[in-house]
Amino acid sequence: MSAPDINQLADQPLPLRKLIICATPRSASTTLIALLNVAGIGICGEYFCTTPSGDFIRDFDLGDPRQPGFPIATYLDRLMRSRQRNGTFSVKVFFSHMAEQLLNPTGRDLFHDARVVYLFRTDPGAQAVSIKVALQTDEWMDKPVDRDRELPEKAGTAGLPYFINSLATENMNWRKFFAYAGIDPLTITDEDVAQRPLETVQAIADLLGVDFDRKAVSAVAAKSAKYSVNADRKKSMIQQELAELKSRAFRPETYADPLIPRKTNLLSRFKRLVWRVIDRF
Repeated sequence: MSAPDINQLADQPLPLRKLIICATPRSASTTLIALLNVAGIGICGEYFCTTPSGDFIRDFDLGDPRQPGFPIATYLDRLMRSRQRNGTFSVKVFFSHMAEQLLNPTGRDLFHDARVVYLFRTDPGAQAVSIKVALQTDEWMDKPVDRDRELPEKAGTAGLPYFINSLATENMNWRKFFAYAGIDPLTITDEDVAQRPLETVQAIADLLGVDFDRKAVSAVAAKSAKYSVNADRKKSMIQQELAELKSRAFRPETYADPLIPRKTNLLSRFKRLVWRVIDRF
């Protein structure tokens, strides 16, 4: 029996619950998605990622999502109807996806009455190195890859500051978004996912008010303990890169970023702004 057409599935009723995983790259988000999917908590994916590695559904035949005028509201409606399970729609979103697709009324509709999880990695230095090493080796999960494939340009030329700044910006934007939107997310770390997978899924299930398949979660957690096909080599590369990070810590040029004032700090600027407002009255 052939699988149902995606557009036929889009005729289903809207899901009863929505779960949004707000994450950053290399934060154990792929492992968390695998755990949620075997648990039966929706059919989680990167549905707003338009790169080949994402899960953007092009079978809806709505056009190129990167072009102006793309009907993102129609896409979201069909997506939630066709990609739900046990009454739950779940999705993983990076802030770069938000900036591209969801900083608009459709994004507001997605987050309305949704349950939100903020997933972050506790060691930002290791996270930045992890991205760089993964790009250099093309080893993202636990299977061999084609080593003759040409790597992205930034893997060979961009230094660690590029990745550190990118991740810092992603995390900062998520926190700003939560503040502006009045969202108090359930906060989960990569260590929670790796070391306490069953308890992590339980916390998310409790947030949604649903039950889940504990045996399936335990089985996937045990399998994902081996995260790389060449862990020793990657560990050595990470240690070398971390040593480079330490050498940069006390260099002024390291912090020459437009987001970070060089001669003052944000608190001082805020105080001056407050006094200007007070002086007007």
